[in-house]
Amino acid sequence: MHLDRRSLIRWIASGAAAWPLRGVRLHAQAAALPDAGVATLRALAPAVLPAELGAAGHARVANDFVRWLASYRPGAERSWGYGEPQKTGTPAISGATYQSQLAALEERARARGGALASLPVDDRRALAAELVEAAGIKAMPGAPSGQHVVTDLLSFYFTSSAANDLCYRARIGRETCRTLKGVTARPEPLGAAAPQPPRGV
Repeated sequence: MHLDRRSLIRWIASGAAAWPLRGVRLHAQAAALPDAGVATLRALAPAVLPAELGAAGHARVANDFVRWLASYRPGAERSWGYGEPQKTGTPAISGATYQSQLAALEERARARGGALASLPVDDRRALAAELVEAAGIKAMPGAPSGQHVVTDLLSFYFTSSAANDLCYRARIGRETCRTLKGVTARPEPLGAAAPQPPRGV
């Protein structure tokens, strides 16, 4: 999913993250986020992630993002892409940078009358859009890049297997380990019970 700068700002500010969706795996960083930063991240999630995830889904994505950050290792060698003359490493991503950005978000929220979690979701979304625009981000990265916590949270979710399943309303399980049994069968709808693995697997 690629969004240019104008589309990205419009996506966040207009409430597009509240619309239903239609048709990262790295390794260790000493510290992720302090409790205050985690609380702000959880308050941010409902403003930029699909509303149909619900409160539990928003919290789960935020928590997964924090766990991913805690195990992230910058500089890890990446696979060479097609036509790439040079190998590259994973970008520098700092929990301290994220924390300063989340603190700035809380500061703007207090200027509007309270902690971020106490503001209506539309106000949180507007604040997030302001910070992305102020940071001069031109497009949502294809994977977390360390540029800004708002766009990194977006890319963390929207490149995930769960987001792909939600987009197609089916249990596709992209980038998950699956057996060869039943590979030709259509994926089960998301509303259906998850299929049980065959015995012995």
